[in-house]
Amino acid sequence: VAMARCRSSLLIAALVPLLEFARGAEEHPWEWAGVFPLVAGETYTWSAARGANNAYAAATMKLAVVLLPANNNSIKAVKEDAEALFVAAPATWSNATSGATLALSGAKAYSLTFDQGSWLSIFKLQPAASGNYSFFTEHLPSEFEKGFHFMKDEHGKDVEVLEEESHANHSGHDDHADHDDHGHSEDAHAGHDHQEPKHGDEEHAWEWAGIFALDAGETYTWSAARGATGAYAAAGMKLVVVALPAGSYNVSVAEEEAKKRWAASATWSNATSVATLALSGTKAYSLTF
Repeated sequence: VAMARCRSSLLIAALVPLLEFARGAEEHPWEWAGVFPLVAGETYTWSAARGANNAYAAATMKLAVVLLPANNNSIKAVKEDAEALFVAAPATWSNATSGATLALSGAKAYSLTFDQGSWLSIFKLQPAASGNYSFFTEHLPSEFEKGFHFMKDEHGKDVEVLEEESHANHSGHDDHADHDDHGHSEDAHAGHDHQEPKHGDEEHAWEWAGIFALDAGETYTWSAARGATGAYAAAGMKLVVVALPAGSYNVSVAEEEAKKRWAASATWSNATSVATLALSGTKAYSLTF
């Protein structure tokens, strides 16, 4: 009997912490929250990419951003503010599509819509004041990572959280085991050969020319990133695109057309980051990074 009492006591003692844990579990309308240190005057990039199934984890995502009190990096300090933002009427949310700039100050709520025509959607973040900002997201940011971190500074470096917590237990929500690890330490271009341009005996206005096989109805992404010095190789770049005759894979076939377009400065179309270039015939663009 004494032994039975002892076992009973042990069982009850073991259950107490489990009950306390269940009692202390919080329910929130967001899946993830994290605090980032942001500097006024800097521009940050929040990105979302398609997953292995060639689709975004969700078509949209709610995002609430709250500036923490000075010298505070605790998510708990602004949870009530985030709750108020999440339960507010849809009309109070600011809608943002890929390429939009989100001006961060105080407490803001955004409804992000991802670009279904592209593998990647980006949103620029510009804090009005330096400090710690707590981000509350409807979905796990890691669900939208593909090869690189979802939060970058304007030099392309990862911005890591000071504190984070996850509540990814929403009923009916797919599990998130298939998201892509961003692998900070790996070179995204490992094994990808970018050869030095070979101009041969001819002099051209361009440094490089190449042929890509593109399909109508598809959307492709041309990107440019800052280098190791923290700056772009140039502030902009001229780009001429010529549709080759069917079955042709020879750059020289398009060179004369490219020369004509390169010399006609008035015909260049200006394009900034995230612009859509509609390709047909021969087009000339002046890209600004």
